[in-house]
Amino acid sequence: MTEWDTLRVPHDLMDELEKFLESSVAKKTGFTSKTQATTTAMREFLQKYSKRFEHVNTYEDKVRILDNNIGKRGDIVTVQFKGKIAFCDYCESNNCIHVKYCWEIPQVAEVLKKRGLKLLD
Repeated sequence: MTEWDTLRVPHDLMDELEKFLESSVAKKTGFTSKTQATTTAMREFLQKYSKRFEHVNTYEDKVRILDNNIGKRGDIVTVQFKGKIAFCDYCESNNCIHVKYCWEIPQVAEVLKKRGLKLLD
């Protein structure tokens, strides 16, 4: 069961939303309710302005990253280092956004360079 919370919205903004829901644009995009429209808008806002990745930890042979865009509340992605190749278990790739993020973490990038790994283009 989903838990709900109450949010207060200015009347003029709610009036605009109600007008939008009556428009052909809303019908074409599938928006049918205020709840649906505001939930979608809030999710898009959070994806745009929230931090997508968080470095969880580093081990001898892997880095674990929280990707807040996976699932409802984010999920942990593991990037493993096999020989001279970094490999993302989630994307099943050695050149995805998670592998690239590993290189943005200064302490991880330093270790990767020392091990002779290079970021693929």
